[in-house]
Amino acid sequence: MTESTSSIWKTASARWKELARVAAVVAAIAFSIFIPPPAYMGDAGEGTLVPFARYAVGVVAALIGVAMVRWRRKKYLRYWLVSAIIAFALVTITYFTYNEKRDRFTAIAADGSRVVIGTEYTPAAASYVRAQPSASAEQLLGDSPCSSGKAECSARLVWTEESIERNKRLLGLLFIAGAVLVDVALLSAVQSTLI
Repeated sequence: MTESTSSIWKTASARWKELARVAAVVAAIAFSIFIPPPAYMGDAGEGTLVPFARYAVGVVAALIGVAMVRWRRKKYLRYWLVSAIIAFALVTITYFTYNEKRDRFTAIAADGSRVVIGTEYTPAAASYVRAQPSASAEQLLGDSPCSSGKAECSARLVWTEESIERNKRLLGLLFIAGAVLVDVALLSAVQSTLI
């Protein structure tokens, strides 16, 4: 291979790596594996937490993009590999934790919508549960119709507002953490292959 061919090859390879880094950042912002929690659904049915998650992922992707350009030498490979492995482990833990909490802290209402429930009963619901100890969360929602007909309103008749809000916050934090960790794992893995 001649020196000019070698130089062209190195330039093309460097540009390809830069293009791959940019593509990885864009892909990390665009995709998410987590289902948004129902607690943050607007009245029209759109997820209000998803735009914030994309913003958080975008900020993290920009910061990692800067790091990818700055620390792209072979001496940094082990740091990128460790970052990818740790982030992947944390994504896995967060994913399963989120799904377990989502199943435990939500119930399917009579209209088929998923609603966040609490962990502490209101006084009226506590006495009902003592009389009906085998009642499921779905049955409690169905047996407590709200005058507005909305499942969230029915949930507030059964569980305390504080416990519902606590569960909403936890689901929201796990959702955001998962989305950001997916971003970190993906970009760290991409950087590891490009070094």
